[in-house]
Amino acid sequence: MTKPLYPCQRCEGTGTIRAFAHVMGGVCFKCAGRGTVATKPRASNPKFAVFGMSRESGAPFLAYYVTAPNAARAVAKARATYARASAAYRDDVSLANAVAVRADELDCTDGQVPQAPAWARDTLRTG
Repeated sequence: MTKPLYPCQRCEGTGTIRAFAHVMGGVCFKCAGRGTVATKPRASNPKFAVFGMSRESGAPFLAYYVTAPNAARAVAKARATYARASAAYRDDVSLANAVAVRADELDCTDGQVPQAPAWARDTLRTG
């Protein structure tokens, strides 16, 4: 019995990556140019927008975009990144009551910073 083959996610099943045409003719190293792989691809985690509070104005502030399996893990990843941020950034933004919202659920028009939904603004204010 043959193993099922799945389309390569790196080259999208083409076997080549055009951006790397200068390296071995663009052959995909993951699938060796076949366009298929034997391992089933993992489901990708959704992207979350993590909102904190501006210390100066008290308004919701889009602090980070992170990928995580759920909102709680997204906030935890954002807090870990925040801990490594500059002191100036930590002085301007607080993640004490951080809220994560799936990026695909945000209302935003082209070229504008997404705004936190009303429920997220309420959660940030009340903690």
